Amino acid sequence: MKKLIGAALICAMTASLISGCTPSDVGTVEPSETAKWMSGRPQDDFYYYANRDKLDNAEFEYGSVYAADAFDDSLIVERLENIVKDVAAGSGYEKGSEEYIIQTAYNTFISYDFDSEPVPEDLQNVIDEVMNAKTADELIMTDAKLYRDFGISGFFTLSASEDVYISGRRILTFYPFVSMCDVSFDSLADGNSALSGLVSDTRVYMQTLGYDVDTSSEYGKKLANLVLSVYGASGSKTAQDSYDVTDTIILSGDELNSIFTNVDIQEYFKAIGFDPNFCDRFGCYNKDQLICMNSLMVEDKLDALKALEIHKIYSSYMRFIAPSYDSLAGYVYDSYKPIEELAVNEIISNLKNETDPLYVERYYSKETDDALRSMCDDIREGYRALISDATWLTEPTRKGLIEKLDNIVYVTGTDLKRHDTSKYAGIGGNFYEFYMGYTRVGIADNIASLSQPVDRYGVEMKMQTVNACYSATQNNITITVAIAGDSFFDVNGDYYTNLGNLGATIAHEMGHAFDSNCIVFDQNGVYNPEWIADEDMDALLERNEKAVRYFEDNFTVFGIYHVDGELTLGENFADLSGMECIVTLAHSNEDLEKIFKSYAASYCRMSVDVVIIGQLSSDVHSPEVIRVNAILSTTGCFYDVYDVQEGDGMYIPPENRISRWH
Repeated sequence: MKKLIGAALICAMTASLISGCTPSDVGTVEPSETAKWMSGRPQDDFYYYANRDKLDNAEFEYGSVYAADAFDDSLIVERLENIVKDVAAGSGYEKGSEEYIIQTAYNTFISYDFDSEPVPEDLQNVIDEVMNAKTADELIMTDAKLYRDFGISGFFTLSASEDVYISGRRILTFYPFVSMCDVSFDSLADGNSALSGLVSDTRVYMQTLGYDVDTSSEYGKKLANLVLSVYGASGSKTAQDSYDVTDTIILSGDELNSIFTNVDIQEYFKAIGFDPNFCDRFGCYNKDQLICMNSLMVEDKLDALKALEIHKIYSSYMRFIAPSYDSLAGYVYDSYKPIEELAVNEIISNLKNETDPLYVERYYSKETDDALRSMCDDIREGYRALISDATWLTEPTRKGLIEKLDNIVYVTGTDLKRHDTSKYAGIGGNFYEFYMGYTRVGIADNIASLSQPVDRYGVEMKMQTVNACYSATQNNITITVAIAGDSFFDVNGDYYTNLGNLGATIAHEMGHAFDSNCIVFDQNGVYNPEWIADEDMDALLERNEKAVRYFEDNFTVFGIYHVDGELTLGENFADLSGMECIVTLAHSNEDLEKIFKSYAASYCRMSVDVVIIGQLSSDVHSPEVIRVNAILSTTGCFYDVYDVQEGDGMYIPPENRISRWH
C-alpha cells in the first residue's frame, strides 16, 4: 500500500500570450427549436447530422460527465503506459538519458516506503530555517532558497518570461496573485468562509512543529489576514482570465527598488541565481499587489509570513512529510493499486519531459511532418488570398498583415530535441533524492533562461497532448504529435477530410494572429497597438460588435441560456476565420462536403447539463454545437452545397450574417 498525494514535479513557469484550443474542449447543447434541429437534415442541424450515430448511441460511463468524444484520449494514456513499461524493463541506457531517468524513477518509486520514511533531512532543515528566522530579511533569503532548491515561490509569483516589448528577450515577471494557499480570490468575493479551511490546515501544520492548539490557530488567523490583505490590493481582477497583455507594466530596476523598500529585492534575485545583468527590467501585472507584499515584509507580520512558507512547503511536499505525523493522514490518500501501476502513473503524470521525446520518436514520422507542413503552407496561402481581397483594409495594414503571415513559423514534433544527458547523469539515491535532483535541474534551467534568447522553434507544449496553439509573442503555431494523427489527421487519408479536421484547427490558430487580441502584436511578436492603422482597428472593432450580437441573438443553450458573445469573441472569430480560409482551398462541392462533415465530426462530444451551463460563464469557447452550426450558418458556400433555404434550422438572413474577412 502506498500513501500518495497528487504532487507534480516543480518546474518554474514560462509564459507567453498563447491562444490554444483542442477540438474537444467543450460540451454539446440543445438549440431552441429542438424538433427542427433534431430532424437529422443537414439544413436544420448540421452538427447532429454529421454526428448522429455517435450521439444517438452515446452512453455515459459511471462518474463521467462526457460521452461520444471525437477522440478517445485513453489511447494516449495507453501509449504512454506502454512506453514507460518498455523502458522500465529495458537495460543499457546512457546515464542521464530520458530512458535512464524513467527507469530510475520507476525503480526508486517502487522501493520507496511512503508509509514510514522520515521527513527528508534537507526538507526538515529548510522548515526549521523558516521557523527560526528572526527578521523579514532573513525570511526572504530563505524564500529565495525555497525558490532555487525546492521550486516553491512563496512571496511572489515570479518567473522568467518573454518581454512583450522587446522581441526575443526574456524578462523577470511578477505574475498576479489570483489565489494564495489554495484560496481563490474569486471565492473571497462572496465572503471569508473560504478562509476557514486555510486556518484549519495551518493549525494542523503548526502543531506538527510542536506548537499548541491556540498558538497554531493564531498562526492560521494571521495567515488568513495576510491573504485578505493581498486580495484587497488586487482590485476587481481576481481571476487569471481577468488579466491580459494590456495589463503588463514595465518597471526599471530603480522603480522596482522604490516599491520594495522593506527588503533588498536585488539581493533576493541574486540569492535565487538570476543573472544580475538581466535584472534591470521587470514586468508585472498588478503593481498594487507588489506594494502590498512589500508592506507585509516587516517584523510584526513575521508569523504570517512564516505560516505562508510552511503552508507552501507542506502543500508541495506533503507525501514526504505526512508519514511522520498521524495528524496529516487525512492529507494523503491510500492507494491499493499494484505498486508497479502507481510507478507508471507517477512517471506519466510528472515526467512528461522525459516521455515526450519517446512519444514523438514512436508515433511521429517525417512523412507525417512533411504532409502536415504542406497543409499548413496551403492554409497560409488561403489567408494570403483573404487578406489580399479584404477591401476594408488600408494598404499599409494589408501589407503589415501579409508580412506577419509570412513570418509565422510552425513548431511540430520534429522540433522537440532530447535533453543534455550530462545535466541528469548524477541523479540517483532513493526516490525523494531522485525527485529533488530532477526537480532542481528544471528549476536551474528556468533561472538560466532569463539570460537566454527566446527560441521561436522551442517546444513549449507537450507533444503528447491533443492540442494546438498560437503564440502572439513568438508568432508561431505549435501543433502537437497527439493531434497530428489518429482521429484528426491521416497522412494517407483524403486531403479535404484532413483539412476540415486538423486543418480547421490550424487555420483557427493562424486566425488568432489577426484577432483583436493578437493583432496588436507585430510580425516580430512585439506588442505595439499602433502598428495597425486606427481606421482598420475601428473596422475590426465594428465587426467584433456585430459578431457579439450574432452569437448572442441567434444561439442559445437549451433554448434558455445565451452564449456570452464578448467572452467567446476571440475563439468564435478564430473559428470563423479558419473556416473562411479552408473553404477557399476547395475546388468542388464534394470537397466542401468533406470539409464540413469532418469539421463537425472533430467537435463531437456529449456533456451533462451542469457542465454545459457552467461553461457558459467561464469558457472562452462556445459549446461545440454552436462552434459548428453558428460558423456554417454564416458561411456562404455552405448554403450553396446544401441548398439551405429560409425556414431551415441553419438559415440566417443574409443581413444578419457575419464575416471576418469578406
